[in-house]
Amino acid sequence: MEKNFKWTFAPKGPLDMGQGSEDASFPQFEKYALRNLIREYTQNSLDAHDNTSPNPVRIMVSVSSLSIDEFPNLTRELLPHLKAASDSCKRDNFSRDPYPPKIEALTKWVADGEIPVLIFSDYYTVGMPYKDENETGENSAFNACVRQCCASYKPENSAGGSHGLGKTVGFVNSNTNAVIYSTFTTENETFCEGVIKLCDHRVDGQSFKAHGFYDSEGGLHPGSGEAIPEVFQRSVPGTDAYVLGIDLTEEEKVEMKRNFLRGFFMAILQEKITANLFGEEFNHNNIIEK
Repeated sequence: MEKNFKWTFAPKGPLDMGQGSEDASFPQFEKYALRNLIREYTQNSLDAHDNTSPNPVRIMVSVSSLSIDEFPNLTRELLPHLKAASDSCKRDNFSRDPYPPKIEALTKWVADGEIPVLIFSDYYTVGMPYKDENETGENSAFNACVRQCCASYKPENSAGGSHGLGKTVGFVNSNTNAVIYSTFTTENETFCEGVIKLCDHRVDGQSFKAHGFYDSEGGLHPGSGEAIPEVFQRSVPGTDAYVLGIDLTEEEKVEMKRNFLRGFFMAILQEKITANLFGEEFNHNNIIEK
């Protein structure tokens, strides 16, 4: 069940810079959206390997669905914001309106009673620790991934350069521009929060900023511990990303497998990573055959 999780959008003030249409980082990932998703998410998992573990990083990619009745705040409550974002685009001359197909898709899923999700999970990784930046003045992996734009928080001696744009692939592939992250750290802490990127919009006469957070804390910080809905709770270190509203065809699943092999052949061969993609196993022992 949803517990107390719900969407919170920050009110837009007179000193806030506006956001029209969609985030400017989206287009560079749209042409090869699925290829970019498997590449970026897998690389993030490799960068987060728990070096104290004798096991290689393991990823699992699967598809599932969430009940609309069990998660009404996550789904039904988004419709007014998507419609308002579309209205905002229509008011701006020459502004691209990407929202009608998203509204149509979510409306259908609400009527059908379920919304599809893609779940990307990793294991033998350190998870994403969270610190309240306003209180501590320190950044953290969870903040950089979920609550910040163009921010990156990489372990020392990991990937060379990082501009914090790879997480955009989740929004690009989501038919609601929303991703939910749930993490279990090696310090036995759990955090969960959803994030959405739309454009500035008005609902019931109230102006809101483009982004919103889905949590139990009014958008101030992620939910944690028992506050996290059961379906999103983890019991071992690592991170799950739930890409909301992505309905893959069998051909698209094959495409993701091929691009995983193209991008990470050597990592699999060198036993740095194993994977299960939509029920098919990829590891050191069968990589040549694959």
